[in-house]
Amino acid sequence: MSAAVAENPAEKKGRFAMSRRRLILGGTLVGGAMVVGYAATHPVEAIGSVLQAGGGDPEPSVFGPFIRIDRDGWITVVNKQQEMGQGVHAGLAAMVAEELDADWDKVRVVEASGNFRAYGPQFTAGSGSIAGNWDVLRNAGAAARAMFVAAAADRWDTPRESLMVLDGVVSHLGSGKSASFVELLEDASRQTPPDAPELKLPEAYRLIGTDRVTRKDSLAKSTGRQTYTQDVQLPDILTAMVARPRASVGR
Repeated sequence: MSAAVAENPAEKKGRFAMSRRRLILGGTLVGGAMVVGYAATHPVEAIGSVLQAGGGDPEPSVFGPFIRIDRDGWITVVNKQQEMGQGVHAGLAAMVAEELDADWDKVRVVEASGNFRAYGPQFTAGSGSIAGNWDVLRNAGAAARAMFVAAAADRWDTPRESLMVLDGVVSHLGSGKSASFVELLEDASRQTPPDAPELKLPEAYRLIGTDRVTRKDSLAKSTGRQTYTQDVQLPDILTAMVARPRASVGR
């Protein structure tokens, strides 16, 4: 059934304020993927073009996507924070997957390009990654879920409230009909996203706060496939090192 809306006043007060101006959702299939992205809490008019320097705008919108859903069923969460071993890759992806009701085994994470205009501040400090993205990413996931539910409701001519989503599959219990995100992808991309998508109550969480959320970067890091800054090679690149004086004898 549709997710209940939390009535806690503090929750409602802190919820990310939705508006068409701050919401950018790619309503088309781009490169075989439906792209869903919420603008960070930094309106373009308050930033100025000078702050774009250093990073190209993410495709396909000026604010860039936070979610990509491919035709092969993979859901890619774009992480704007720095992963330094603290596990934010998994934590941020779980927030999206929770509200989207995605199959956690089909969720992966990629790093965002550096772009203040698109993502706002991109630094990691003070254990702020989860709190700083809590509203934005949950709303992004919930909006994408609502689009899939709307697509299924239109296809089966049934009320949206009669549908449920579980592990990337939309189902109508009354008739036994079901369709995966992949099957609904094209229709969902044509749906109008809600201004204020319904968010789950904490007691309905299936991922957040559970041991189902496992790290997505462990294998690459443990096998040497992870690319770090020192691994980047560019034409005519030079490597700088600090030459420290040898310690004096007897010191």
